[in-house]
Amino acid sequence: MRGSITRLVFMAGILLVTMVLYSFDEEQKNVIQGHTLTEDYYMDEIVDENKNDEHVNRIETAELERDAEILAALAGLTETDLTEDKKQYIKEEALETDKAEKDKAEPDNYVTEPLEIKRVIHSSDLFHPHDDFDDVLDLMSMFALHSAGEIDLRAVILDQKDKQAGRPGSVLVDKLNNLTGYNIPSGVGPQALLTALKNSPGPVIITVVGSVTDLWEAYKTDPILCEKKIEAVWLFAGDAQQDPTRNHTYGKDYHPSGLEYNVALNPPAFTEIIRSDLPIVWIPCYDGGLVESPMDGLDKLHGSYHMNQYEKLFSKSNQEVIKFFLEALSSERLEGGLYDWDEIKGHHKSLFGVGIFRAIPRPALDYPFDFVNVSITANDDGTISIGEGKNIKLFKRTDRANYYDRMSVITSKLLSYL
Repeated sequence: MRGSITRLVFMAGILLVTMVLYSFDEEQKNVIQGHTLTEDYYMDEIVDENKNDEHVNRIETAELERDAEILAALAGLTETDLTEDKKQYIKEEALETDKAEKDKAEPDNYVTEPLEIKRVIHSSDLFHPHDDFDDVLDLMSMFALHSAGEIDLRAVILDQKDKQAGRPGSVLVDKLNNLTGYNIPSGVGPQALLTALKNSPGPVIITVVGSVTDLWEAYKTDPILCEKKIEAVWLFAGDAQQDPTRNHTYGKDYHPSGLEYNVALNPPAFTEIIRSDLPIVWIPCYDGGLVESPMDGLDKLHGSYHMNQYEKLFSKSNQEVIKFFLEALSSERLEGGLYDWDEIKGHHKSLFGVGIFRAIPRPALDYPFDFVNVSITANDDGTISIGEGKNIKLFKRTDRANYYDRMSVITSKLLSYL
């Protein structure tokens, strides 16, 4: 009887070892394939902060071989029991995964890539409490670039004078000045823009993320000053398609399909500033009308729209920055008080600028977008026809499949400078 029991135990041991080894083999395949296919994987660990231009590699061939040997030893096997096929499979999959991760990861060549500090005047329909929180994140990105020494933020021009009186965006500018120790001025209306241009020691980039009203009024008032001091207008507004298949909510009295919100605020101003002699870098918010779902927005060639999660955007930020974010976002709460970070960090926000601003001082970094030379015509109804007319630079996605995730990486790195 004892002999039979012993033989049964021995046979059960062999069966157990075989199952462990098989399970290990399958587990390694699943882990490797999971790292390759999980869309959020490379967001978790992108940049090695101690090395310039190098990224964290979670799977290395040597580690995989070592782990395989350890598990085999625990199962009572020797290294030779691991077949060459199994070891080669692990090596090849690891190398492919490593390459895929490096292709996805955003290069961090902030030191070696040439930098020309740009003077910037930021024009925004920023309010407090906000209309759309993306304007707050745009402002934070501008302050971050200034903190990084990549732009000289000359002023923030606040759009829509009448609304500013009741909900002044200057409150948020002042708070960011207190947070960072800077003294970036803010002002309301075209005269504030002209004053900022006069005070600038050299040419400036104008970023417009709201109505084009102040810029257009300033240009009409002093076109000579504007043409002398404005290096380019980065215009975040409009739809890349003249007749979008999906309607916009506003501007239907100008166009049957409506107009993108920023354009609808003042269609003639949008049209005339594009027709002016000022150089234009056009970043349409949409390409084909309002985005009906995040996945729908992922496939648009010329629309800057991207959906990002708060936790990822602030993954590298300190607690003071997150506190500012929570206070600004919580201004929308009718019941008062602050949002709880743990409750809202998983929420998503649609954005149109933020990380794209990084291309102003550093155009040569590896982005999931580029700017192409095209000719356009600004139509009286607030739409744009592409293919003839004025030469401009047009935003174009170059990595549509990974656009959202890579924009999260760029923006989280940028916000870490605050």
